[in-house]
Amino acid sequence: MSTFVVETLDEPGIYKTIQESGVCVIPHHLIDCSQLTSEASEIIQEAERRNFEEYSPGVAEKLFVKSSIAKQASKYPKICNYFSHPLFRLVFDSVTNGEGTFCEDIYMTKEVRNDRGLARNGYLHFDRNWAFKVMVYLSDVTEGCGPFSVVPGSHELGRSLRHLGWEKYKKYGNVPNRSEIDFPDVSKLLGETQPIYGKAGTVILFDTDIFHLGGLVETGKHRWIIRSHCRAW
Repeated sequence: MSTFVVETLDEPGIYKTIQESGVCVIPHHLIDCSQLTSEASEIIQEAERRNFEEYSPGVAEKLFVKSSIAKQASKYPKICNYFSHPLFRLVFDSVTNGEGTFCEDIYMTKEVRNDRGLARNGYLHFDRNWAFKVMVYLSDVTEGCGPFSVVPGSHELGRSLRHLGWEKYKKYGNVPNRSEIDFPDVSKLLGETQPIYGKAGTVILFDTDIFHLGGLVETGKHRWIIRSHCRAW
């Protein structure tokens, strides 16, 4: 078992894991995700009809951006109820010393194809705007499903590169953040990229300074996830 996979719901233990590895996987936090997937299914089906061509690996949907769970709960009750779990708030407050905005955005993606190349998040990268993310697998993610993958412990390096990028380039679109494209020499120093497999209901908490990617799915397979973004601007 990877050192960043935990069986406990103990907040100090989860926080320590994120501090050390930049990521923490809780395999059994959401044992029954049927209520979450029932609400999410309606949303993703509508998104498939509306924007299937906009996201190269499949479908991406913004449930809300720069808002709050309190404002969106009537529209997405089951999703907002889950992402407002006290454990997530406790961990986020520990990471940011209570100074951030909890659950500011919620996104959903369903990757189903591999014939249009990689999306930007398919390259090993850190996020140009920092966030603490809570990601939930809504489908079983096995080999060939394009698992979310990370380089454990790389968040300190990612944080340094992000700060340097903003100091030099100032604008979001100009900040370099992809390892092999923007930092080929640094890329050689990174550790092994580790895929995260799991059943539907697997929960992944991570610091977006960690080098990470969403893998390319094999034909006939898919990866369906939903995630919240908590920020400290």
